[in-house]
Amino acid sequence: MPVPVQLIVPFAAGGGSDEAARAFARYAAPRLSGGIAVVNRTGNSGAPGFRLGADAPADGRSLTLMVASLIAGPHAGDGYAVSYRDFTPVCLLATMPLVLCVRADSSLRTFRQMLDDARDRPGQLALGTAGRGSFVDLAARALAQAAQLSIALRARAGSAEQIEALLAGALDVAQISLDEALPLVRTGRLRALAVAGMETSPALPGVPTTAEHGIALDMGFFRGLGAPRGLPQHVSAELEQACAATAADEGFATFVIAGRDAAVSGRRGLWCMASRAGPIICRGDCGGSRGTRMSTHP
Repeated sequence: MPVPVQLIVPFAAGGGSDEAARAFARYAAPRLSGGIAVVNRTGNSGAPGFRLGADAPADGRSLTLMVASLIAGPHAGDGYAVSYRDFTPVCLLATMPLVLCVRADSSLRTFRQMLDDARDRPGQLALGTAGRGSFVDLAARALAQAAQLSIALRARAGSAEQIEALLAGALDVAQISLDEALPLVRTGRLRALAVAGMETSPALPGVPTTAEHGIALDMGFFRGLGAPRGLPQHVSAELEQACAATAADEGFATFVIAGRDAAVSGRRGLWCMASRAGPIICRGDCGGSRGTRMSTHP
């Protein structure tokens, strides 16, 4: 009996990355012999999980969910001994912006009010992030730097804990990926103050961008799949075909569209997203593919 493909998620169960991985596994399983088993390996902004995926045999039986933290982590300090260069790209699952959110009953009604409150109370506004050194954490620091704010960053172990803390009132504001924020905004539990980027989101009509307030940041988030470096070309092609077939599945397409800016695309799209996650990493021509850029970085 074929061994299931191992899909490693470097974050805790219950967060947006875990949900995306499990949705992919559910719809892609019939297209891969043995099905797919999701494995969560947490800690250090995803580093242990990414390392586990990078060190797995390059035989097509191990995939890793790749997110922007894999790009940001090595630049956040020592102890992040893994890079996107340790992987073979398979496919890009989705791209989406980060959204600044507050509880629905918060006195902060607009992004301008949030900025004014942070300036009136230096070091007091509690802004949540999903793990110190993660992409969301660096994005929060970039926001504070660009807006010249003194804020209290409150790191949680992951996005699920970050959202729980915001809903419990332990945080004033949190930066959350669109797919995680949208259900809570639509059900009236959270209010979206701004999209952290240069473009508004069709999923959040009427919600301004940080750029509209003079904060020129483009901090998109991506999720994709990678396999260990050295994957044979014929195996890579088989995995890409499975991804393409999954993308055509009506059920998975509905999941992807619900809050995401892009559906599944090929390996080139994933590596363009990865290579453009920071100007210091960008190499070569990405063919105009939309990338994740933190424009306050050198």
